[in-house]
Amino acid sequence: TAPAELEGNLLLDQLAGATVRCYPKHQYVTEIDHLFQQWQDHYASLGRKALKVPTGGSDGIGAWGYIAACEELRADFTAAGIEQAHIVTATGSGGTQCGLTLGAALHQLPATVWGVNVCDDEQYFLGKVAADAAEWRQRYAGVEEVDCQVRVIDGYVGEGYGVASP
Repeated sequence: TAPAELEGNLLLDQLAGATVRCYPKHQYVTEIDHLFQQWQDHYASLGRKALKVPTGGSDGIGAWGYIAACEELRADFTAAGIEQAHIVTATGSGGTQCGLTLGAALHQLPATVWGVNVCDDEQYFLGKVAADAAEWRQRYAGVEEVDCQVRVIDGYVGEGYGVASP
């Protein structure tokens, strides 16, 4: 169910006139593929085409934004004389971390990418980010092969989204 007071992306969705469906966590986790298929079928019956965008945009298509960000970072690193760095990002769906990890490798960025999981655990994200990277490689088979080393800093999952903890 949607929160009574909208904020963040849900508020922006509403302002843009988007229709948003919220599901209980258990249903979402266990039925997400079925739910996506139902909505794709629904829109197909109306003569429309629906694009399935996974949680967080975490797939091969979604990775490109962060791959491009690494291209920009490469130029910034060169201009600033940065020879080695660490890029640390929150990891909630794995998409940002996947794109940054692929981008750092593709653009030979002198940086190590770390994801700090905000849900689930290290093992989950090691697998999730690697799976998203594999899907990207399969989707874009003509792109240079790169080594995608996934690194996760575990142990900082809080009590909930936007809930501060000591």
